[in-house]
Amino acid sequence: MGYRRAGFIMIAMVFFAFSSLASGGNIDPDNDGSQYCYGENIGWINLQPSQGPGITVTDTVVSGMAWGENVGWINFSPSNGGVLNDGIGNLSGYAWGENVGWIRFDPAGAGVIINPVTGAFSGKAWGENIGWINCGPFSGAAKTSWKEGITLMVAPSGATTGIVTITSDTGNINCTWDGGAQGGVCTSGPINTGTQVTLTAGLPAGTVILWGSGCNVATAIQCTITSLTSNTTISPVTSILTYTLSYTAGANGSISGTSPQTVNHGANGSAVTAVPHIGYHFVNWSDGSTANPRQDLNVTTNISVTANFAINTYTVTPSTGPNGSISPNTPQTVNHGNTIIFTVTPDPGYVASVGGTCGGSISGNTYTTNAITTNCTVIATFTDAMGPVVTSLQSNPNPAAINTPVTVTATLDDSQTGNSPIKSAEYRIDGGSYTPMAAQDGVFNSPVENVTANIIGFGVPGVYEICVRGRDVFENITASDDCLLLPVYDPEGGFVTGGGWIVSPVGAYAINPTLTGKATFGFVSKYKKGATVPTGVTEFQFKVADLNFHSNMYEWLVVAGAKAQYKGTGTINGQGPYKFMITAVDADISKADAFNIDRFRIKIWSEDSAGNETVIYDNALGSDSDADLTEIGGGSIVIHTSKK
Repeated sequence: MGYRRAGFIMIAMVFFAFSSLASGGNIDPDNDGSQYCYGENIGWINLQPSQGPGITVTDTVVSGMAWGENVGWINFSPSNGGVLNDGIGNLSGYAWGENVGWIRFDPAGAGVIINPVTGAFSGKAWGENIGWINCGPFSGAAKTSWKEGITLMVAPSGATTGIVTITSDTGNINCTWDGGAQGGVCTSGPINTGTQVTLTAGLPAGTVILWGSGCNVATAIQCTITSLTSNTTISPVTSILTYTLSYTAGANGSISGTSPQTVNHGANGSAVTAVPHIGYHFVNWSDGSTANPRQDLNVTTNISVTANFAINTYTVTPSTGPNGSISPNTPQTVNHGNTIIFTVTPDPGYVASVGGTCGGSISGNTYTTNAITTNCTVIATFTDAMGPVVTSLQSNPNPAAINTPVTVTATLDDSQTGNSPIKSAEYRIDGGSYTPMAAQDGVFNSPVENVTANIIGFGVPGVYEICVRGRDVFENITASDDCLLLPVYDPEGGFVTGGGWIVSPVGAYAINPTLTGKATFGFVSKYKKGATVPTGVTEFQFKVADLNFHSNMYEWLVVAGAKAQYKGTGTINGQGPYKFMITAVDADISKADAFNIDRFRIKIWSEDSAGNETVIYDNALGSDSDADLTEIGGGSIVIHTSKK
């Protein structure tokens, strides 16, 4: 806030009115040489030259002619330009020099200002061809009487007491008393005792007046002396209005730039930028503005605004190829930094893999993306990952006599495990190397193929395991070979008999695995001359379980060294049919077999139409067919060899 006080204007007479008004050539009012600006390239510029009209300052314009010692006349009010005053001393616009061109009084980053209180010039103008022109402060810098003077009107006759004295450079101040009924607008006193006097300031926009002491009631533009009883001096001071610009950030952001800012009336604030945090974006200011950066121009009021921010959202787009699905299967909207879970379901026989631009990891059928920071994709693909299933495995004949050719047939089916064409099939015997099989139609080209292999025959009696597997065009192999047991017998060979008992182990009786105790057996199995199916009887009793097994029919018998094995069907407690298989070892045949005590195993099971087995009893449950057997507790097993 700046001000200038003129000398007291003492109003003692009531006979006339006077005025002191700004006029042409109001530079250097004190006649002390305060009349110059200085150009860095042109020297002194005289705003009140002796040979010309000079410069006149008013509330709205700066007009007239100045003289440059090296450049001649400079016109402050040319027809295509002119220098303007905003009423409080901020100059703008252009002057014209006949030899220097245009001179701007409000260039970017500078400008010329007249102090409205002191009348002193300061600041810099810019000449388009001559550079900077400095108008102060320095000794001799220009000064004007633009704001000096107060207009006063005569008082009514007979006024004899109080006198109001005003000292100010604030411009016209009008005075009224007795409600304005006396003497016109302004008085030079004296005023009757007890009169109410009101002073009213005429101020340019953007300024405020401070009345000082002496006022009973003061407002923005008025001073009231409620009862004038003595001479009173009022010394008001004007100040340019300033405003506060306050910029704050809401959640998830910050402000770059100066805040708060103090800005003069009509001036421009400096730019500020609302800066969102990572993963967020600027929405708007609380006053509705969406400018960012934001600069408030021609400020005429306080401004306080808050920047609003919102989290970024992105679109995750899923897609899938054939042979499976993904859920959800439509584009998903995701907040910055969040993940999203998809369920990826392959068709039977396929395995899922997930790619795309989102990134992530899969566990089972659940795919979880990485944290999402942009629009991205999730792409599920499915590939055949399972080999064909072997069904309908058969050998013909079964059982087979020694040296009899055997044909093995099976069906390889990939229709439910990827539906890919079959590439090949193969079999092996007793865990040996695989041997190729042929497609019955002559070529492998379908997801379902019937296959066959011819085996020349077996020269040694025994029970042989034949296993078959297939391979599809993606090199997927049957997960688990399908196997059958092929008994190979010698029709002219021996037979087996036995009788005695064993201690049935825990777990043998599947219906109640805790049961254990004595179990008795008796059997005979032999081939009659010329027959292909053995005959005989088998009995097995486990009394603790109330299990009584009786054979009805034999299917095959194999005698190999000290071991005999045969298979057939029978009943349990009169119900059935059930399948059974007896494996017996005669320890007396050959000590090289490492058996010192006769051994016995019986397995009884049911079988459904699909060939699925349900074990009822097995005293070597879970063991291979050639595993160590249970030693008998009493009795004997005898393998009778043929005499050829």
